[in-house]
Amino acid sequence: MIGIAGAPGSGVRTLAADLAAGAPDLEFRILASDLRDHARCALTLLCASDDPADAAVEQRLRAALAASGLAWSVLTGPPPARLAQARAALQRALAPPPEESAHAPRWHWHCERCGDADCERHRLPRL
Repeated sequence: MIGIAGAPGSGVRTLAADLAAGAPDLEFRILASDLRDHARCALTLLCASDDPADAAVEQRLRAALAASGLAWSVLTGPPPARLAQARAALQRALAPPPEESAHAPRWHWHCERCGDADCERHRLPRL
């Protein structure tokens, strides 16, 4: 189940309908701020509100989700942008975990001046 939360004017109902139309095999539910409901979800999509009156409620929900360790993602912008962000969040959340290999090389960042990841430039503070 995928939870969708947000203030009444944040477009949660439209987003839920659009997502359900594009992914009929998934269950989408509009949720309130009760974390017990969010805990039953594979992911909670939080629609950010543009209305300053909703800011306090939204901040409390964000803080509760962050403290809970549950999977969640904030969606912002106009409805088409929110839908695109929601689809991307769903792909990340529902994708199978990558196969870890004990023999896979560890990733190293290489600076543009040399190929040494342990270069002294990396230890210097940025000015």
